[in-house]
Amino acid sequence: MKQKNQGKSIFILIGMVLATFLLVFHNYSIKDVLETLKEANLLWILLAIGMIFVHMCGGGLALKVLLKSLHRDITFLQGAKYMAIEFYFSGITPSASGGEPMQIYYMSKDGIEVSRGTSAKMLITVLYKAVLLVLGLFVLLFAMPVALKTEILNVWIWMVFLLGFLVNLIVIVVCLLAMFRQSTLRRLSDKVVLFIQKKTRIRLTESMVAKYEHFLNDMKRSAEHFTHHRKETALAAVIILVQRMGLFSIPYLVYLAIGLGGENYLTFLAIQVVLSIAADSLPLPGGVGASEAILLALYEPIYSEQMLATAMLLSRFVSYYLYLFIAAGITITNSYLVAKRPKIVEEEPKVGNVTENEQ
Repeated sequence: MKQKNQGKSIFILIGMVLATFLLVFHNYSIKDVLETLKEANLLWILLAIGMIFVHMCGGGLALKVLLKSLHRDITFLQGAKYMAIEFYFSGITPSASGGEPMQIYYMSKDGIEVSRGTSAKMLITVLYKAVLLVLGLFVLLFAMPVALKTEILNVWIWMVFLLGFLVNLIVIVVCLLAMFRQSTLRRLSDKVVLFIQKKTRIRLTESMVAKYEHFLNDMKRSAEHFTHHRKETALAAVIILVQRMGLFSIPYLVYLAIGLGGENYLTFLAIQVVLSIAADSLPLPGGVGASEAILLALYEPIYSEQMLATAMLLSRFVSYYLYLFIAAGITITNSYLVAKRPKIVEEEPKVGNVTENEQ
């Protein structure tokens, strides 16, 4: 991402954050928020902050496992660094579109070939969405029926959630077809393109076709990796599940921190899954604005009016804003160190002592 575009994204994000906070404090008392924060249990808050590093290190560990199976070893700290970079760029770009490309870019700066980095990230993306869909299915089966009966006013939130769930499901199906049934996917895509061209004036460009073929090639490599390294893929899936559960646990720890305990963990897990799937479907950097509005609506039956804004702000601050600040610091530091490296023309990309010819 160019510095000019990055600066523009950050400026838009800051504007959205300020607007969100102004709207929140327009309806809620800042005095009540500060009073509740003063009485919060610091130990639970620190544990909630610790979940940031569970997520960061978990994502890095999953990447390390898959890259090692691709004969490209990275350290545990490198993996955590790449996760921070992805979170930062995902947080400042609409629909989290900038995270993975920038992560692969900085991996290439450390000598990891783009093809290998892309294969690992493609597989992680599929696993991440699969884990989210499994958790989303849990919400659909157990949480949504109850919520629709008791909170009819939030029906639009559940509609957005269902839309996000459907989008993620389609992405998973497309990825699996691209990995294991490319002939079927090509037939389906040809029918879709033909339908679009008949109904609209949109025409495929050479650039679009090239990107599609590139996607299919990347997914084919990921499928070959999955076939030959099922144990590593299964291990990465378990790590990603723990990683996601760590981040989703932050609101429950905040709930305990402000001295409450009537609700169980599964309630907050369901809320976070709804938030994640619903906000991801909206073209907003980090889901800013929408995420806060959704949380206020879903937290209303749980918290008193005095504590509602505090719970929402503290949950979002730890799980997103503080995480984004930490990730920004890591990303900026890494960018500075990369820029300071001596420019050496390398004949063969290397990571550790492994080259292409040594495999």
